[in-house]
Amino acid sequence: MTKARFAADFGWRGPVNLRSRAELVGYIDRNGADDGQLYSDGRLFYIGQTGATAIADLPGLVPGLEVTPDHMGAGGNGATIDTAAVQAAADYAASIGGKVTGAPGKVYRVAAAGTHTSGRSYCIMLASGVTLEDLPLVYERTNADTDIVITPDVGNVTALVTKDIALRRVTVNGNADMTTTGNGFNFWLRKVRNLTVDHARSVDSTNWGIRIEQCDEVHVTMPVASHEPDVNADGVHYIDCRNVSQIGGNLHSQGDDTLIVEALDYDVFNINISGVVCRAPTAGIAGGRGVLVFRETFGGRTAVLKMENIRIQGTCMDCWGPALAVETPYCEFTNNTLDITAKNCGYGAVINAGGAAGPGTVRGNSFNVQSADSGTVGFFTSIFSGSTMEDNAGNVLVSNPGDGQVGISLKGDRWSGRFVCDYDPKAQKTAFSVGVDLTVTQSTIFVQGEDAGRNIRLNDGCAGNQIMLGDLRGAATHDIEILGSAGDTIFIGGAIAGTVSGATNDTQFIGSRGQAKVLTQGAFGIGSTQPQTVTNVDDATLATGVYRTGTTTSSGTLPANATLGAFSGSGPLLNMRHDTGSVTQWWSSLSDAQIWTRRYSAGAWSGWQRASRILGTVAQVGAAATGAAFESAISGGYRYYRNAAGQQTVEGTITTSASGEVTVTFPTAVPFVGVPLVTFGVVSAANQSLTPRAASKSATSMTVSCFDDTNARVATSVDFTASGRWF
Repeated sequence: MTKARFAADFGWRGPVNLRSRAELVGYIDRNGADDGQLYSDGRLFYIGQTGATAIADLPGLVPGLEVTPDHMGAGGNGATIDTAAVQAAADYAASIGGKVTGAPGKVYRVAAAGTHTSGRSYCIMLASGVTLEDLPLVYERTNADTDIVITPDVGNVTALVTKDIALRRVTVNGNADMTTTGNGFNFWLRKVRNLTVDHARSVDSTNWGIRIEQCDEVHVTMPVASHEPDVNADGVHYIDCRNVSQIGGNLHSQGDDTLIVEALDYDVFNINISGVVCRAPTAGIAGGRGVLVFRETFGGRTAVLKMENIRIQGTCMDCWGPALAVETPYCEFTNNTLDITAKNCGYGAVINAGGAAGPGTVRGNSFNVQSADSGTVGFFTSIFSGSTMEDNAGNVLVSNPGDGQVGISLKGDRWSGRFVCDYDPKAQKTAFSVGVDLTVTQSTIFVQGEDAGRNIRLNDGCAGNQIMLGDLRGAATHDIEILGSAGDTIFIGGAIAGTVSGATNDTQFIGSRGQAKVLTQGAFGIGSTQPQTVTNVDDATLATGVYRTGTTTSSGTLPANATLGAFSGSGPLLNMRHDTGSVTQWWSSLSDAQIWTRRYSAGAWSGWQRASRILGTVAQVGAAATGAAFESAISGGYRYYRNAAGQQTVEGTITTSASGEVTVTFPTAVPFVGVPLVTFGVVSAANQSLTPRAASKSATSMTVSCFDDTNARVATSVDFTASGRWF
């Protein structure tokens, strides 16, 4: 079939082919455009559409096949200002739910073209439904405060009307240099629902590279920020966003932070960022941080916002400031996981509960940080006035912190996890001051330090901790330095090469392996030729330890057979403090080797009681044992056992009746203070299955029957044991 016959039969019309856009413009001026007719300018195709005004110099035509800025008259040579053409292409693509694609090899130069609601100028504004793809833009810098690609400032974070915008392989070059200062953003994507940013690239912005603000359902893949001028140019900055997924990213900001998650006016949650690489080698204006997660209080904001379910995993290298910084004034920072590997950064991580602007809470988070060769502290925490840091977990490894610095500084309540600081001689750094510096309470942590002035230090405020120590090795002045400790337990799980210093009176050490010396010789009276002599036996503030009484013991009360200052009043004294108001003492006289004990409680000492009797009559005064350790006898036909701790057992054999309950009365000489627990055993079963039961029990008696497998009472011998307390 010939083309002419096909056209006649099916209404097909071949394209109108012109050799250039100028020829096409002239043709349309002379002849107009036919609806549905295909036109070509020798490079691009167009379609006739009645009433179309999308292309200013080609009325009646719309882009055919795909939309490019070239359809709208763009030069794409990187020199001609193509702002109007790019905007027209974006507007038309948005109107049909389509995309704008850059022509191969083209670069589109844009300049300020309008002012948005904040009063700032912009180049290109995107509407709902548009996709930009393979589109390189470079800014004609006439105003350093111009934003280049933006979305409308409409609605709020809970009522978004701009939606379904995608940027794929879009590059924006802000064209800043070392002398440029300003507040322009390469990308400012605001208040969009369902935003996709795929392989976007921000180059040399005067301020923030990719700013994503008050957006919901955000999908970001492999963003690149390369900001070489030393200006205030963040990499990727999320503000008040929710439900964000970012995979990968290579962010380099010469003069500011690289990856930021910020809460400004709304709660922030469900942020998941993985595989990002950050570099921020200079301080610039704001501090050269790798990953910054914070609550912004600019403008006097004091409403408490929530930041929760944030997951960030990445690597930060050569950052002037911290690889990871968390700042939480007026913020509840909860249930977040931050997993950062830091190399050669100012700090490995800085975690702040609250801030200078106001208090905050850091609770229930997980911090997984590996920091190598930091300039100062590897992992640092601080708690501002009125703030709370509690119930967090850490898996922290710090290698070679700064010369003379602290490796890990940990503060707060109920930490858990592993905190290790080590030193590699190849790093050519001097020993740091403290490996792991603790100001924590009720925490259960594994700690290991190496080659520090102090490998481990417990500061004032440490209380109720369970601390498992790994190997403590190297040229440490003190392996463990205790400046304050209340009820801490330290488990020695590895070798200790150095010494322990400080007031260890309230610290319990458990376990020792290798060549460890857990305590200095003579501490608490252990390991010395003779323990310290007490002056006043009644001193209730005396620390736990082994002491002695002697000729210089001048005050206090000893047992009746002992005399202060005499030989009978000399002997070893074991003093055990339970808390600030409760003390137990054991004392033995050198003259007769009798052991005596007493207790301090409610502001007064009890009388001395001999503690050397094992079997005899037990007794107590105010729940304090004053007699023998154990007592046993037969009373009322039954054997009983008592101990000084208050436990009592009565045992015996009874004969049940086939006609009713049998009453068992416990010995009145040794009454229970409550209903005892009773167990039975059948003595003679005659090959039957018998079950003894107590129908009723009290502190003084019980009624017992025995039943066969037909549930009939039987008469038989039954053993019983009743267990309870006598005080």
